Amino acid sequence: MLKYLLAASFIALPSLAYAQAGQRCADRDVIVKRLADKFVEQQVAVGITANGKMVEVLASPKGGTWSIVLTEPGGPSCFVAAGANWVTLASKSVNGDKVPGFSVP
Repeated sequence: MLKYLLAASFIALPSLAYAQAGQRCADRDVIVKRLADKFVEQQVAVGITANGKMVEVLASPKGGTWSIVLTEPGGPSCFVAAGANWVTLASKSVNGDKVPGFSVP
């Protein structure tokens, strides 16, 4: 019985995550404007995932709040995480190359 209960919970998890993500998604311009207006956050880092999604880190200039936003190619942007006490580290060399805006602790 426990085995079936665990299997059912794993089947339900992706749909629950999708439902939650749907509530936290909007057009990128709407999300970026809302973060700028409410928290004075601006883009501090950006990257592209292997499957073509854009990951952005936005943070307030005085190190207050930060947000991570994931944007689908041609699709919506969704909040991934947010928090406080952002600290920007100096860029460091990665494999001998300087990567602008990439910080390694």
